[in-house]
Order: sequence, then C-alpha cells, then structure tokens
Amino acid sequence: MERLTDLAKWGMVGLLTAWSAVWVTMNLRDLGTHIVESFEDPAMHPLALDYAMGVLWWVFFALCIFAFARESRRMLLLAWSAKFFVVLVFMLLYEQQYGLDAFNYFYHAYNTTLTEEDWDSLRMSVLPTFMPGMTDTGPFSRGEAGNINFKVVTIWLALMTGSCYHAMKVICAFLGLMGVWFFYRGAVVILGHPAPRVFYLLAFFPSILFWSSILGKDPLQFLFIGVYAYGGALWLERGGMWPLLISALALGANYFLRPWASFMALAAFAAAVMLGKRRGIVQVLLVLALCVPALFLVRNRIDDIRSGLVMDWLQYTSSGFLDETVRTGGSGADISELQSMGTTGLPMIMVSGLFRPLPFDARNPFIAMAAVENTIVLILTIVALKRFRFAYLQDPLVLWALFYVLAWSLLYGLIVVANFGSGARFKIQMWPFFLLLVGMLARQEGRSWLNARAAPNTSKKHRAV
Repeated sequence: MERLTDLAKWGMVGLLTAWSAVWVTMNLRDLGTHIVESFEDPAMHPLALDYAMGVLWWVFFALCIFAFARESRRMLLLAWSAKFFVVLVFMLLYEQQYGLDAFNYFYHAYNTTLTEEDWDSLRMSVLPTFMPGMTDTGPFSRGEAGNINFKVVTIWLALMTGSCYHAMKVICAFLGLMGVWFFYRGAVVILGHPAPRVFYLLAFFPSILFWSSILGKDPLQFLFIGVYAYGGALWLERGGMWPLLISALALGANYFLRPWASFMALAAFAAAVMLGKRRGIVQVLLVLALCVPALFLVRNRIDDIRSGLVMDWLQYTSSGFLDETVRTGGSGADISELQSMGTTGLPMIMVSGLFRPLPFDARNPFIAMAAVENTIVLILTIVALKRFRFAYLQDPLVLWALFYVLAWSLLYGLIVVANFGSGARFKIQMWPFFLLLVGMLARQEGRSWLNARAAPNTSKKHRAV
C-alpha cells in the first residue's frame, strides 16, 4: 500500500512536470524578455538552449543527491523537486515582471573577459571592509564590494556552465538547498535525533524556498549562515575546536558578501555563550559590562546619537538600497519621518523588519504572499510569547536565536520598511533562527523539551529523549 502511495505521489509530480514543460515551452520567449536583453547577440544564444541547460543541471544535482544516506535522500529529493518548479517555472513569472540584480550579475559573467591587469586590479580593490564602499577601479567600477565579489563568483560559475543563465541559477538553488540541509543537521545535533519536520519547515517555507533559489548573493550567504549554525550547534552540544573552526570559516566566507552580517552573527553567538547558564544577577552584570565599552566609544557623540546618528548609520549600512528601492516599487514608507524619530523609532523599525509586510501592505501578488506568511508567523509569535518562561533564557541556544533575530532586525529593519521586496529577500538570513525559536515555544512538545533542558542536573542524553 505504501509503495502504491509513493507511486501515486511521484506520478502526480511527473504529470505536473510534463504540464509545466509544455507551458514553459509555449511561453518561453515572453517570459525570458529580460534575460535576452543580457545577450549581445540573442541569435547566437537561443533562450530554449539556455533553459535546457538549466534542466540538465537540475538533473545532475538530483543524481548527486543519491550520494546521501537513504533516510536523507527522500527529504532532499522532495525539496529539490520543489526547487525545480520554483526555479524553472514560477520564477520565470517574477523575472518577466521585474528588472533584477540577477540580470546584472549574469550580464557581467556573460560579457566580461578578464585580463591579467583586471585580476590584479580586483585583488587590490575589492577587499571588503566592515562598511563596504564604492570602487572606481577594476573591470566592475562603481560597485559595492560584496556585489563585486559575487560578480567574480558568477564568472567562475560561467566557466562551469557556459554563459547559461538558468544553469547558473540552478547551481545557486542547490547551494540554497545545502543551506537548509546544514540548518537541519544543526537541529539534529541539538535534538539528538532526526527531525524531518524541521527540514520540511525550512525547505518549504515560501520565502526560504524562493529567495534561496535566485541567481544572487542570497543563496550563497544562506549556505554560509547554515554552516555557521551547524558549527555553533555542534560546539554548544559537544565542544571541541573543529565546530568553532567550521563556524569561523563560514563567517569568514560570508564576510566577502555582507561583512556586517558576519559581525552580527559572531556577536550573537558570543553573547549567548557569555550569558547562557548564568544566574539572573550575573546576566545583568554581564550586559552592563558589555555596555560599558560601547558607551566609552560614543561618549563624545551622545548628542549625535539622540539626533539620529543610529538611523543615519542604519541607512549607510543598507549600501545605498534605500533611495533606490523606495523609487523602484518599494513600500512607500516615509523614510525621512522614520529618521526624524531618532532612536525612539528603533523598536517600531525592528518589529516592522520582523513582521511586515502584512495584509494591509500588499500591493502586488508577490507582496501579498509574503504578507500571508508574515501574518502566520506573527500569530505564532504572539502564542509563543504567552507561553514563554524566563527560565528559558538560561539556555544558550535560546539566547543565540533570540540575539541573532534581534540583531538582524536592528540592521535590516529599515530596509524592510523602505522596500518590502528587498526585505523579503534579506529575511532568509533570519528566518531559520526565528522559525525554530517560535515553533519550539508555540508547541507543547517544544516547550517540554526546553523545560527538560532548563531543569537542573539534567543530562544531555535525558534531554534528547
């Protein structure tokens, strides 16, 4: 009976795939309008061939999944099948409607030939900093350092795939799937047993499924953050130097894409380790100790902070996104009004970063889907807050997820308010931590597990059961 059920499921997948293939074939020319614009000579680069190469690369990675253990293979194949429909069907509609950074990345990979002087220029000019600025040197002039670094990545991708947009996009989608896999493996380490529901939650969560599949920095960064989460979970549960090295390498790689995200992740983990398993008074003293250096550094600029320095800094870290995104279909939020609030506006910005867009923000189908998703998460968060116990704050795992989410909302909340589309894309950095934390608190099973961890003299073996 189980075999017949499996055959029926895969038969439905096959029928849906065949229908999608016919539909894409009939509409490919219209759907690929923006992609064709990247070709110097579209006649020499047929769009159908480009799409076929994407399908072949999807098949290649599907075969690679068979190298995983049997219990993992089924989960990965289901998630990779969903990626097929997102990357090679649904995403075509999105690409038809909007001009994307992905086309810019592909244009450089397709049209750039790097000379030896260009490589020397790149090595000298695109080393990222904490707040990457603009560069006027090298073949990719006037570009932010993280974007330039990813353009170099796309050139290496083109060496593997040829100048095929869909093939490069499929590779990025697989990297995003591996990000989900590392987050899941971290959850398995913490729980002490397989938990397929955690994998499916992350793999099929709409924002993660979509934005971890684009040709851009986000799938690669999602992979790095997933490896960081896996290493951190290993260290918290088992100790040793190798997990810390794994996390450090992942954050180091992520630094070349979005430096401030690496510092944010490192700070969240360090703070959780310092404050976890401490008595309440010790937690307060440690927080105060962390605040002293910060106050010392800004002692001469308190007035500037009150007048909006924090807001100016947040706008700067958005690397010029705000002005551009508000003009190109953003949320329409009054950024000047938010800035005038100074630090008093930070709580609202942080909450907006986590939960908007909401249904009243919906202005197109894509934002409407994000609004439904955020509404569900908001409801679960309210339920989780009602069932929260302060004893959970003694657990470094809870503190880690909490600090990471709050730090992300501080750094990216203003971007979400400025443009819900860009905000939905950036949220995949935060969603796994937030979803697992809220899901654990909202479910009775999760709270029982947290209560067992919070109980004194409870062994890890007992907690895992």
